[in-house]
Parts: sequence; C-alpha cells; structure tokens
Amino acid sequence: MTFYSLFSKIATISLLLLSIVLTVQGQDDIENKFPTNKLRSKTIDDSRKNRPKVKNIAFIYKKNTLNTLYGNPCALDVTRRWRFEYAVEDNTNVFFKKSFARATNNFWVKTRLFFTKGPWWKLVIKKRFKNCQVKTGDATG
Repeated sequence: MTFYSLFSKIATISLLLLSIVLTVQGQDDIENKFPTNKLRSKTIDDSRKNRPKVKNIAFIYKKNTLNTLYGNPCALDVTRRWRFEYAVEDNTNVFFKKSFARATNNFWVKTRLFFTKGPWWKLVIKKRFKNCQVKTGDATG
C-alpha cells in the first residue's frame, strides 16, 4: 500500500466525518420550529395567564341583511373589532326558530355593547359602515 492511497483514504474519511459534524451543528433547534402559546420564556406553560386572550364573538341575529353590509370585509372587520357580528337567521335553524330566543340573545348582545362601547354604539357602527361603503364601492347614489 502506497503512501498516496493511504493518505487519500484518510483524507476522504476525515472529510466525510467533518461534513457530518458540520451538518449536525448547523441544524436549528426544534423549539424554534413549533409555535407556542407561551409569551414569556421563564414561566410555566400550563398557566392560563401566559396564553393570549381569546376574543369571543357574539352574534346579533337578523331576519334580512338590510343595513348590515353582509359579506363586506371592511364591515366584518369593524364588527369583529367590537366583538360581535351580524348573522342572518336561517329558516331551517332549529334553535332560533322562536322569535323569543332570538330577541333574548340580541338583547344581551346589545346590552353588552351598550355598557362596553357606550349608548351611541349603533350610530358609530352606522357611520363606520358608511365609510366602508365608500371605500369598497358599495354605496349607491
């Protein structure tokens, strides 16, 4: 066996080992790959205060879509920021078939809006809906 063939074998093996070591060191941490609900690094994962708040969206049920801009993304964004949405009542919907159930649900949602957004919340929503109509071209006349 010559010195050249022995040197080439050692060089090949060392380059192979070096490339494996560099590949292993170049990998990212697995913790960076998966998102977590944890906001602070030195706290317990299971604690409820470390998770972001979930916004519950309430629904105001309507029989028709008059003055609700149903399907307009700007109007939907406005109402979702205020944590409610207009929904059209379906005739086949079993739970809201009775008008009393729909009225009580709408009463509680509107009461919550009254106390959280003020007594003029409906006028503010109408004004913002008009701005959305102008921006998106839904306004006529």
